[in-house]
Amino acid sequence: ISVTTAGRYIVQGTDANGCINWDTVNVAVNPLPNANAGNDTSVCALTTLQLRATGGTSYLWTALNSAPQLNRNGSASPTLNTPQSGTFTYVVDVTDANGCSKKDSIAITVHALPSAVISPVFSDTTICSCSMLTLSAPSAQSYQWYRNVPNNIISTNQTVTVSDSGTYYVRVTDNNGCSNLSFGSTVHLRIPQAQFIIQIPDSAVVGETVTININNTGTDLTACGVDSAIVHLTMNRHPLAPFNSSPGGTVTGDIRKLSLPIKVTSSGTTASLTYITTLGATDVTPIIIDSIEWKNCAAMYTVTQD
Repeated sequence: ISVTTAGRYIVQGTDANGCINWDTVNVAVNPLPNANAGNDTSVCALTTLQLRATGGTSYLWTALNSAPQLNRNGSASPTLNTPQSGTFTYVVDVTDANGCSKKDSIAITVHALPSAVISPVFSDTTICSCSMLTLSAPSAQSYQWYRNVPNNIISTNQTVTVSDSGTYYVRVTDNNGCSNLSFGSTVHLRIPQAQFIIQIPDSAVVGETVTININNTGTDLTACGVDSAIVHLTMNRHPLAPFNSSPGGTVTGDIRKLSLPIKVTSSGTTASLTYITTLGATDVTPIIIDSIEWKNCAAMYTVTQD
């Protein structure tokens, strides 16, 4: 007989001679273990998840269908290196000290990481000083922009406008709580440079027209948006009189100072002044560029005095 109920069972046996004897057996029914594979859960892709089974003394895990394998199938707490995305089921066979076993299962949903590609797409670019570049991240729940150091948050908006050199990153987080960090986009700051030369004749006779040229022989500043500037000049006022009385500047004693708006072009010639040679208290004047003031962009410059 097969029994499933606990109790004392008696068997009576009779042989061919009609002799009878008895035997007894006590049957105890042990309960099945309380097998528990844990609650169904969801995680982000490319993370490490540790499973935890309880209820027995030994365990055996099985990955169903195309689920990725666990690292220790015979452990109560194996780990799973989650793939890109998907829903995966695992069954654990729990055995207790009495040798009784029971199964339980767990479903794991793996969410794909959000896209974290900076737009415009580049790894290395150059902008001019005083210029700005707008970087944009894909649509997500939240954003963290970094410059150079991944813990130095400079913005939490979807876009960020930058004007400094450095390597920029963005960490995007979706509504599943999954985060992804972009590759770095490096921005170099180009500071335009120029060399200004002032050119004047070595000598002139009284009444002669004198042309003074201020030339830029350096980098084409227009490529960086430098299209205008103010040149500050100093000269003696007596030897030269402004042609048609302009530009005259301001005169203090024997010193004439000019603040001359000029147009920066790629051709090299920046400005030209016309004067008439006169008789005056002095017959010689140095013409000096004191400084150059950019109107719309910072630039480096050198000056060669003639």
